[in-house]
Amino acid sequence: MKRFLFFLSSLFIIHYSSFASPTAASEDFIVNQQIVYTYQDSGSGTVTESISLTNRFSTSYARQYHLRLLGTNITSITAADVQGPLPVELTETESGSQVTVQLLHPSAGKDRVTRFTLSYPAPAAITRGQVKEVSIPQISDPSQIENYTLVVKIPGSYGKLAYSSSPPSTSSDLFYTFSKDQLISQPIKLTFGNIQAFNFQLVFHLENSSLQPQLQAVAIPPDTSYQRVFYDLIDPQPINVLPDADGNWLAYFRLPPKSRLDITASGQAHLQNTPQNPSSQSDPLLTSYLQPDQYWPVDHARIQEIAAGLSTPKQVYQYVTSTLKYDTSRLANSARRGVLVALDNPDTSLCTDFTDLFITLARAAGVPAREVNGYAYSTDPQLRPLSLVTDVLHAWPQYWDLKNKTWVDVDPTWESTSKSNYFDQFDFNHFAFVIHGQSSESPLAAGQYKQGSTRDVAVSFAPYRSFAASPLKIEVVPPRQILPFIQNQALVRLTNTQASAIYNPSPVSIIPPFGKFEYLVDFRSSPFPWLTPTVISVSTHDAYLDYNIAQNHYLLWYLLLTIAASVTLIVMVLFAHHAWSVHHERSRWTNPLRR
Repeated sequence: MKRFLFFLSSLFIIHYSSFASPTAASEDFIVNQQIVYTYQDSGSGTVTESISLTNRFSTSYARQYHLRLLGTNITSITAADVQGPLPVELTETESGSQVTVQLLHPSAGKDRVTRFTLSYPAPAAITRGQVKEVSIPQISDPSQIENYTLVVKIPGSYGKLAYSSSPPSTSSDLFYTFSKDQLISQPIKLTFGNIQAFNFQLVFHLENSSLQPQLQAVAIPPDTSYQRVFYDLIDPQPINVLPDADGNWLAYFRLPPKSRLDITASGQAHLQNTPQNPSSQSDPLLTSYLQPDQYWPVDHARIQEIAAGLSTPKQVYQYVTSTLKYDTSRLANSARRGVLVALDNPDTSLCTDFTDLFITLARAAGVPAREVNGYAYSTDPQLRPLSLVTDVLHAWPQYWDLKNKTWVDVDPTWESTSKSNYFDQFDFNHFAFVIHGQSSESPLAAGQYKQGSTRDVAVSFAPYRSFAASPLKIEVVPPRQILPFIQNQALVRLTNTQASAIYNPSPVSIIPPFGKFEYLVDFRSSPFPWLTPTVISVSTHDAYLDYNIAQNHYLLWYLLLTIAASVTLIVMVLFAHHAWSVHHERSRWTNPLRR
């Protein structure tokens, strides 16, 4: 609920000079306000306003103070000055609450000051999953206030400040200060916490209408520099899960002829608001993220002309947010239309227009960029509207940060609608399903593998869960027959049986959950395997295996040895027989009895 959208203060004063009007405008006073929001561990909070009214003229002083709070109905309010409590009248209106404070001890005279305080309940800090959100109201009529300072005090249990729609002018671990200028144009939203957890269940529908078996793949949510994804199950279990060039995780399934397959993937995603790395793509081929594609006409003359004046990601971002305007009326017909049509119709844009224009201009300006499709949670659909009415909810761009060597998420759509900063900081509400970099259209995101009007995406806040790591499974498959003296090759298969991806299990950079990776290793065998067994040792990540090759793999070698031994024995027998025959013949001729 929108609460405390803004304050509107007006002062009613009585003049003692005979020619003066009985009331005068608030311009006759210098109004100073210091407002402190103090929050408790439970999420409840109190607003304390310290107000001072300084007389600009000697002929006037304030007898009443009026405060109008729009968008909420407060249940209680107290007022006091140094001499004690002040009478307060609280009236509920259709638009909020009207407060009238009777100033019993006003100070008369030029430059004299009347001071008092107000205290009333603050909008509660809302717990959403693992984070707390605090909303600070906007000032609607700042001209009535000369000096304005707002301080937010939070307990240490809230964690660090993760996101602020407007950066505090000053801050410490528990205190955050905002100026008048920061509250003129918009409310301030603060998010505290270290990580957010979402439970998810996604359904994918595959169909093979051919007469031949097919191998088909679906893109399941991957790890990115902003999220780690943990899977409880993928049912049925895929044949393999492999990363693609953009870092997507593709789960492969074999479909018989004329068959359908429904796949369910469920688990938990842990989101952070700053890039963390690991990412399944640590060293991308950046030139591929500068190329044109169907929805990214990088080489179009109009795009080139605009991009000529843009050199940094922030300049591209600011151009997009200042050019396009979000149009909720298009949500019912949210077909992707391309950046050239969006530039011709800037006031009727959706998130795909903001994202496509950012990527196109960034690539044209020499900045590698790509698209993310996924789920985006919004507390206020009017301020941060969802993009589509189907299961795929939102699209936002990424650019490659050359300094930190990572992909950085930005959201020009939400900045345009909420006026909050989504370039220099990010929130916990963007859950990536797929990444589009090599192609502007594929792979499809969860929610787009449909067969009819089904609801296939369910995402919700959840208590944080720790997922125990399982050792990497190592299998060695030797060749059917092994011969010594030559180089043989064995197949090594690494299988990830745990819920999350395993990084850098040499010689590969990543194995996604339920994924397999196979490679060949060279080895040489002893000519006497029964005396010196051949052992293949595999060590990777946190797993180690010594594989002893069974004797049955040497049957050919044993057969050859047997044949060789038999031939040798036969030759030796024949040679011995021949030698004996020669010796016997010679002995016969040298016998004297035969002379």
